[in-house]
Amino acid sequence: MRQSKDSFFCSRRVKARKAHACVESPACKRGIKAGDLYEKHTGVWEGEFFAVKVCVRCVRLHEKSREESDYPDEAAPYGELLVWWQNTRCCRK
Repeated sequence: MRQSKDSFFCSRRVKARKAHACVESPACKRGIKAGDLYEKHTGVWEGEFFAVKVCVRCVRLHEKSREESDYPDEAAPYGELLVWWQNTRCCRK
């Protein structure tokens, strides 16, 4: 993710005390259950604050999308992992 001087990003791995939806829902069928580890990502991007919860499985997929990107600081946008997967992995011709 490319950042301007007014942007920031923070990631924390935490243990869920209650169930949460993963930011990738409904594509992420598993979600975050009480007791699961997940990552909470917060920051400001292009002047907009964001705070999302991402299950560990989807975190790994975001990391994979970053590895395969032409720009090493960019991953699939939140909520669009399924589109990234379809375009890059399963539906190439």
